[in-house]
Amino acid sequence: MDDVAFLQAGVDGQAIGDGGSDENAGEAASAAEQPVLLTVDDANPNGAAVRFLIDGAPVPADAGSYQRIVLVFDGEDEDAVAAARSAWSDVKAKGYDAIYWQPDAQGRWVKKA
Repeated sequence: MDDVAFLQAGVDGQAIGDGGSDENAGEAASAAEQPVLLTVDDANPNGAAVRFLIDGAPVPADAGSYQRIVLVFDGEDEDAVAAARSAWSDVKAKGYDAIYWQPDAQGRWVKKA
C-alpha cells in the first residue's frame, strides 16, 4: 500500500472547515481543497462531483449540480427501505436517472433497475 488516508473528525458535530465552531472557523478556506469532506450541512464547499447520503439524509435541493448522488440505506430496515423508495420516486419525478443496485446471494452487487 502506497497511500494511507486519515480523515479528521469535526468538532461538536461540525465537519472540518465548515466554520461551525471557533476552533475550525479558520479552516473554512481549506474546505475547498479537501478531496473528501464529511459534513452534515447542505453546502458543497469543496465542489464535490459525488455526494453520499447516509442515515436518511434527504436528497439535496442542488442535486443537479452533482455528477452522481449515492443513497446508502439498510435494506433490512423497513423504514429505511420506505424512505429510499420515496427518494427514488422523487428523483425520477424530477427527471433524474436513478439506478438501483442490490447484493446477490454471493454478495456481488447487481444492477436491478
